[in-house]
Amino acid sequence: MATDASKLKLKRFYKTFAYIFAAMVLLVTILCIALPDRELSETENRSLAAFPKFTWERLISGQFTREFEEYVSDQMALRDGFVSLRIAYSEALGRDYSQGVYRGKDGYLIEKSEEPDGDKLMETIRLINAFAADYKVKTAFVLVPNASSVLSDKLPAFAINHDQTETATYIDMLLSGRVDFLWLYDELASLKTTSTQVYYRTDHHWTTQAAYSVLDEVCALLDKDSATNVTSETVTTDFVGSLAKKSGFKVKTPDAVTLIYPPLVSYTVTNMSTLCVSDSVFVRENATSADPYTVFLGGNASRINIKTDVADAGKLLVFKDSYFNCFLPLLLDKYSEIDIVDPRYYYDDINMLMLEKNYDQVLFFYNLNTFMEDGSLRLIFSDIPVPDPSEIEPEVTVPETTEAQTEPETTTEWAYPFETEPMEESSVEAETTEEETTVDPSKIIEEFISRYSEVLDGEIPDMGTEEIATLRASLSDTIFIGDSMAQMLLEYGYLDEAHVFYSRGANITQLGEVIQTAAQFNPKNVVFFTGLNDANHFQNGDNLQDYEDYAYAYLDLVTKLKSYLPNVKVYICSMLPPSEEFGATRPDLTRAMYFSIRLSQACESTDVTYIDTYWMVRQNCYLADGIHFNKAWTGVFARYIELIIQTAAGSPSPS
Repeated sequence: MATDASKLKLKRFYKTFAYIFAAMVLLVTILCIALPDRELSETENRSLAAFPKFTWERLISGQFTREFEEYVSDQMALRDGFVSLRIAYSEALGRDYSQGVYRGKDGYLIEKSEEPDGDKLMETIRLINAFAADYKVKTAFVLVPNASSVLSDKLPAFAINHDQTETATYIDMLLSGRVDFLWLYDELASLKTTSTQVYYRTDHHWTTQAAYSVLDEVCALLDKDSATNVTSETVTTDFVGSLAKKSGFKVKTPDAVTLIYPPLVSYTVTNMSTLCVSDSVFVRENATSADPYTVFLGGNASRINIKTDVADAGKLLVFKDSYFNCFLPLLLDKYSEIDIVDPRYYYDDINMLMLEKNYDQVLFFYNLNTFMEDGSLRLIFSDIPVPDPSEIEPEVTVPETTEAQTEPETTTEWAYPFETEPMEESSVEAETTEEETTVDPSKIIEEFISRYSEVLDGEIPDMGTEEIATLRASLSDTIFIGDSMAQMLLEYGYLDEAHVFYSRGANITQLGEVIQTAAQFNPKNVVFFTGLNDANHFQNGDNLQDYEDYAYAYLDLVTKLKSYLPNVKVYICSMLPPSEEFGATRPDLTRAMYFSIRLSQACESTDVTYIDTYWMVRQNCYLADGIHFNKAWTGVFARYIELIIQTAAGSPSPS
């Protein structure tokens, strides 16, 4: 009988619990419907999701349901209470990690640094490169490391920490030559041995003192004089930052917030969204608000315009995150006008702004975590016309020569493969005497590229029999090794079987046997020309690692070649992209440019000459497969390689 009574009590308990749970769910549901949506969570110090826009396309793609799930999670009634309860539970268990934040040594709360999404990062850099190429304005990029990198010694022992310097090196590699890059790790790391506090203990931002310490380096990047008189002003000593609120960890020592600025410059600040005008970049009353960091600029805004009384100092456009907010005052005496755009809130046409303002300089200023995670730059640059690879100014690798002198008769006239007219004397900087003519090899290569950029844009004439014979004689001591890209030289009749060794469909790790066979001919020069097989082969799920593996596998191949031919001169041609049409179906192959960039970087520390052939790419020169090129294009390629090799030998005189 006692057993039946116990079962009855247990049944009543479960029934009562079910009623209570159902009532709580009903209450939360009613509150969610009745209460207005919130824009900000003060507990987590972040913006909350709004109700997503509904379209049938967004529903079918799954985007609406993903955003709706996030909306329900963020707008759930009593959310802050549940978050606080979870945090208290974690602290009771002695955990040192909460909501992406580590509790480190000396009272530091440090945000976890995640690995980048390689595809998204590449796309962002591609658009920045396109922007710089399209507007041809002096462009600089300042990237600030986060506390997880500079203060890694303060992380708990179990912390998982991504190497930010590796990512910064990757970004630097992807940026075009039009964008000057500055990674501030060394400068900030050196401050640890001083009394300067680099980051706030409870917030993810760097301190104003740390920002001021790198002024010289940033000004050097911008070609500005860093000398300035500044005033320092502490506005609060009770700053408890976003990481404390996000993680819920108790704060023992609040931070101080200091303003550093040039006192002698006058300026007008206009918030272009609200049209509010001020005479200061500081909102001092915010020093006692829920987020004292908003003392700088009043927080983030879509666009802020600043006009100073500094005459003829130029116009600067800045794309930034909140790390720039405390650095901005240090630039007020260096420009006549500064426009500050935060892409996270900017919805206007950036092209119209560029045309309207005619800026002298553009600056990207980000901390690495935000730059990796934020996709807003990709949105505002989505309408920037991306140049065809053929329109990108090539970075020509000119082999070093110990002597740049040639016989007079070979430099006064220079027969082009498809045209018989002589090269204009003014196109080559030469000083001619009765005995000798001095030629700048880089000018000859630039002249070739300039002339053939026009030829490739039109109808390319075929090479004649005599020209092919001359080409073969010129490359008689050169061997080409590769896959079906190198095979084109043989199939089109530009070279014979003794000078082209290939393996169709092979990646570079499979060319060892080809190398051994080719080495038996004892050539002076070996040119590697491989294609997209490697873009298909190196797919490990991590783009950065793919490019690294590719570059070093290539150098291993060169090492094997030199074990047979220690004195051979080695050239490696860039991996060329697929056609736009084929690339749309195989986005993994469109990574070709980035494989090539990493390879060129690896070649710099060796005696291998990297040859950039991106300037030659034209959509009308692809075969139907979208990978290989037609006969006329291949002829131009062969003559370009011939010129590079002759330049290295000190006799750039193709005939």
